[in-house]
Amino acid sequence: MIDTSQKSKYFSLSELQNKTVSHKICNLKPRDKSIELRVIVLELLETYETKIKDKITQFLLADETGSIIANFFGETGKRLCVFYNGVGSQIRDGDILYINGAYTTIFNKKMILYQGIIKSRVL
Repeated sequence: MIDTSQKSKYFSLSELQNKTVSHKICNLKPRDKSIELRVIVLELLETYETKIKDKITQFLLADETGSIIANFFGETGKRLCVFYNGVGSQIRDGDILYINGAYTTIFNKKMILYQGIIKSRVL
């Protein structure tokens, strides 16, 4: 399990729990950037490797307004982003995540949320 007593690089745990986020899932649009969300992990959908051996962990995330699929890249993706220092495999159903710096794209006719920088935190 992730040690949630650690200090975030940018906020303390109590600050994250009380922080008002700037986005809700229902308001996201393709190509949005600098997304800040507080979400619950509904389900780990799958983990797979790309052709260039980057590990991707896919989750179904939700807030009170909707749900979205999120793809988080693992630590092997040097040119790609890393979610929570590459420990996406430690995130469990029911975890509450604070995500900052994410972005959306369209992939296979679905809007997908990607983590852009390492600022996310399991609450």
